[in-house]
Order: sequence, then structure tokens, then C-alpha cells
Amino acid sequence: MAKATHDKIIEVAQELFNRNGFGGVTTSEIAQTVGIAEGNLWYHFKSKRALLEAINLEFIRCSEARMAINPGDGFVLDEFVDFQIELSKEVRKFRFMYRDQADYGQHTPELERELPRIYDRTIEQYRNFILKMRDDGIIGISPPDVEMLCHVLVLIFRYGLEFLRESHIKLPGDAGPITMSVRFQALVLSRFMPRQYVEEFEALLLKKLSSPELSK
Repeated sequence: MAKATHDKIIEVAQELFNRNGFGGVTTSEIAQTVGIAEGNLWYHFKSKRALLEAINLEFIRCSEARMAINPGDGFVLDEFVDFQIELSKEVRKFRFMYRDQADYGQHTPELERELPRIYDRTIEQYRNFILKMRDDGIIGISPPDVEMLCHVLVLIFRYGLEFLRESHIKLPGDAGPITMSVRFQALVLSRFMPRQYVEEFEALLLKKLSSPELSK
């Protein structure tokens, strides 16, 4: 029973942080949503910071599966779009972490230790896809620009939500911030593609970005 309550608190806190922002959620609100007394919440987590630590550990675990994705034997544009969608799902699940660092300040010690590895492996993923696109004639890019492009694409995803939050930019139509981050990336990447592949790439993205789970 105690573990079920512990896990439910983490789940609810993450949902509320994603919806209302880390700074816009109180422990009282979390306890009320879970259906427990605030004192019971304190028994499991002494502070919002302790909840952040638990969510960060879940983020590290979830990122492991995504970081295992690499190009296979299929059409690389299809595979790359699938990779983008998986990364988008990860960002959506933990979006307050990408968006609200100004509210909670420094990362937790566990995440601080893991972030360099996560960034390195994510950059490596992009490098593997971009090199396969180059080898298959889908993009034309020089070796020095490969590394620059990989870093730019990761920067867009890492800071896209934070930028959109702080800039108050009005998004077109019904596009959500995660969808816009994917589109920003696609715009950069398409600059290296012949027109025929740009159109195919855009069509693949539009089809898969229409998923309701990525619309916000």
C-alpha cells in the first residue's frame, strides 16, 4: 500500500508539474489530487525537491530506451522520423523539466551526473542518422558541418520549450510547443536536402505529428 501511494504521488506530481508548471503547483494540491492528507505526502517526500529527484530518476530510466534507437536497414527518413517521434514523447512526458528549470534551479545531483552521458549519446544518435542520410544521398553535408548540425538539433530540443515559454510566441494554428520544436529541427535539417526529399520528409513528419499525444 505504501509503495502504491508513493508511486501515485510521483505520477500525480509529474502530471501537475507538466500542466501547471513546477512553480505553479503546491504540495497541498498534489496531496489533494492524490486523495491523501498533506502530512501523508510529507511521509513519502519531504519537499517538492524530493519529488523532483524521484521524477529525474524516472527520466534517466526512460531515456535509456530512447538512446538505444539507431538507423537500421529501412528507409532512413522513415527511421529518423520515428526517432524524432520517440524523442518527442519523452519530452512531452517530462516537459516541465525542459520548460521550467528557471522555477526549480539547479538539476538534482543524479541528473547532473547523467546529463553529459545523455547529451553525448543523443548527439551520437543524430550523428548516426545524419551520416546514413549522407551515405544514402538524402543530404549533402561536409564532415565538419555534421557535428555542428548534430549539436544544433539537440539544442533545439533541449531548450525549445523553455524558449517558447519565455518568449510568449504565438504558435500557428493548433501547433503545440513540442510539435514546433520538431518543425524547427526539420527546417534546419531540410536545408541540406534536395527538394524531392524535403517534400517527402515534411509529409512523413506531418503524418506522424498529427498524433493527439503530441499535439500539446
